[in-house]
Amino acid sequence: MELDYIENVNGLEEHVVRLYNFNMAEAIQFRALLIETIMEKQQPLDLSQVAFIKPRNKEHNNCYEIIIPNK
Repeated sequence: MELDYIENVNGLEEHVVRLYNFNMAEAIQFRALLIETIMEKQQPLDLSQVAFIKPRNKEHNNCYEIIIPNK
């Protein structure tokens, strides 16, 4: 599974994190990680630290965190 950070994707200062090049096993593993970390534990998930995800543009490592907004 590969990870890209695309800065200012549309000229409106909106940014995109893109996951691609993954198989079914990685998709299932990623889903389980999302459920456990974000939904159950309500903790942020840093995608650059996940063993099976390869960040392509490492200069943006601080941009790969998924967080839960305050309720």
